Amino acid sequence: MASEREWLRNKQFDEISAQFRASWDTYVKFYTVFLLVNFTALGLAIEHTQGRGKTIIIVTFVGQNFLALVTAVGMARYSRSAAQRMRLICCGAIADGPSGGDPEQLSEPVLPGGLGYWGGLANAAGHVLLIICWLAALSVGPSARP
Repeated sequence: MASEREWLRNKQFDEISAQFRASWDTYVKFYTVFLLVNFTALGLAIEHTQGRGKTIIIVTFVGQNFLALVTAVGMARYSRSAAQRMRLICCGAIADGPSGGDPEQLSEPVLPGGLGYWGGLANAAGHVLLIICWLAALSVGPSARP
């Protein structure tokens, strides 16, 4: 019974760890491409579009940035949740260990959940700034020049 519980705990630990790394790896790749496309499109929209076409492009990118902002907040919340689950698993392992140790001995986080949390919130702030840039683009560019 104890070995089954230990096996399950190890499996959960491995799965949460792998999922955390894969989620952040995928998110960082997405965010890198998303920023590149946003800045390129923002420059092109300001320099080479006007009228209704420009408005459609801006509304589209504002919408995409809003969805990406929600994703960034989701990654922050997921990071915090995964770190808490890992801490519970580790505390259980310590308490069930041969020495019956104190779970409070676990002083360092097992997973960088705090980093993920603040990183997600920082990315969300970046999306808010991009939304502001896109909205400001409505008033600059070829149609705003004399």
